[in-house]
Amino acid sequence: MDLDIPHQRAQLAQQLNALSPVHQLSPELLSQIFRQLPTRRKLAPVVYNHTTGIFNHHPSTILELSAVCTYWRRTIRHDRSLWTRVPMGNAAITEQYIELSDPMLLTCDLASRRQFTTDGMLRALEAAQRVQTLYLSARCTEGPISPYGSHSGAHFEVLEAALASQQFTNLCTLQVNGYSSFEFHSPPGRRSPITIDAETLVALRDLHMSWTTIRQEPAISLPPQLTSLKLIAVKVNGWTHVRDLLQLLHTLENLEVFEYAQLIDRERISTPGLDAQNLSSDAITHLNHLQTLSITGRTDMTLGLFSKLHFPTACTVLLNPFILTNAWTEADALATRVFEDRLHVQYPSAGAVFDSVEFRDHPSSLILRSKHPGLPSTWRFESPELYNTDNGLLKACLSAGPMQHVRSANVDPRIWFIRPDLYTSSLLREVRSLTFRGLEMAGSRDRDLNDTFDTDYYVYQANVHWLPDVLVTQHSLASLVLEDLDFNDVHEASAMRHAHVLDADNSLDEERTVLRDFWQAVATCVIERPVRLVVKRCAITKEMLLSTLGEDVVNDKVDWDGGVERVLF
Repeated sequence: MDLDIPHQRAQLAQQLNALSPVHQLSPELLSQIFRQLPTRRKLAPVVYNHTTGIFNHHPSTILELSAVCTYWRRTIRHDRSLWTRVPMGNAAITEQYIELSDPMLLTCDLASRRQFTTDGMLRALEAAQRVQTLYLSARCTEGPISPYGSHSGAHFEVLEAALASQQFTNLCTLQVNGYSSFEFHSPPGRRSPITIDAETLVALRDLHMSWTTIRQEPAISLPPQLTSLKLIAVKVNGWTHVRDLLQLLHTLENLEVFEYAQLIDRERISTPGLDAQNLSSDAITHLNHLQTLSITGRTDMTLGLFSKLHFPTACTVLLNPFILTNAWTEADALATRVFEDRLHVQYPSAGAVFDSVEFRDHPSSLILRSKHPGLPSTWRFESPELYNTDNGLLKACLSAGPMQHVRSANVDPRIWFIRPDLYTSSLLREVRSLTFRGLEMAGSRDRDLNDTFDTDYYVYQANVHWLPDVLVTQHSLASLVLEDLDFNDVHEASAMRHAHVLDADNSLDEERTVLRDFWQAVATCVIERPVRLVVKRCAITKEMLLSTLGEDVVNDKVDWDGGVERVLF
């Protein structure tokens, strides 16, 4: 029996190896996996840090992984790139990271919400010549983090002195958050702002500052080699007019990305805003490398920009009509709101040569035409402002003629109710891909009609009787996508009834007619034309598809995800 033990162990090991082949991975694959692993011991509700644009890193993650087995330890210790993100907690651990990553460039993160010590930070700054990426935040603290980011203040003076010196000769990316002195939410103990010296940061390419006050002694000077500049609610002492900002742009001819967010207090505008009156094409024509322009400000200030600006190269434009009101007591909380609480929608270009135009946040709207046939064209509508048919923006777009180069349209239900002429006209005659989403949307059905546009958004079935005509006019259509539609009981249509909109005597007949005609138009379009039908999350049965389209059409031209029993709203 004893002679069989080694043999049994060998068999068991072979079985385990077959079930767990992790040890068979090459060191290169293991290193790639380690880079993608969550790097916090306990995952927070939001792992991604929107302020820094990175994932929060736990300082001892790599050390814990290296303790799993000898193979992992050897792999980790020989991959210097795994040690380049230097923690600031324990000076001894910081020293180990710096030694094992030598001579690679380092990333120092002082923006994550975790404890760190001044000793660890000082040790990391001793290797300032190797620092390539530096994240700074006033929330970094010595000891427990308070709601207001209180701190001892010693490390702020050290950081400011280090940035003003010539130690960061390889610093390419600098992100600064929360070094603010705004009067309406400045907590006790907030230190002086960071001073940026263009002469010392000779390698700086990416500068991202948010909720920070910049000293102006006597005028702000940034490295001319900057390729990315983001100023989010940044206050520059001495700036009284937007011309100061435009003057700064004239010195940065290599910019590829420029993002500017205006800060508006309850009572006054705290930072100058870029609007249609002061930002002209002349101010940016020298930016021959510009790829992304993002402007955040008051709605009335940004809506007029799209028709004025003409860029020397194709550019992605982000217009963010967003009023920052109700001053918060914590800078990071407001910064989080700026980054997260927005709708992200893309449009094709109009007037200027744009790759896309994006409006973020629901108080804004835009419909644009694509004049350039070589650019990608995606048309989406996601704004309740389109209910206001008197805005000059919408009228200008509708009067411009057919959108000949728009190839894809995403139809938002909120627009069906107000502007059916967008689709029944010849504006989208060249569309090859058309998406219909949710004939009704979430919310209380008992709410008064006059209140719906200010709260939840609806589309009422009786007012979209023109839908079949849309499919008839789209002769170039190649793909038809139906999402979140309820075709259950299509002969009764009781599930899509809105008693407060439809008359009680004819509501069922009208709903029944609309649904039947729309589905029949879909079936005719798919059967008679080379159109592929994609059905996603729709309340529709396989029997209904087969009986209407036929088995051959369903097998060849329909992509169906199995459907749902009922579309819930």
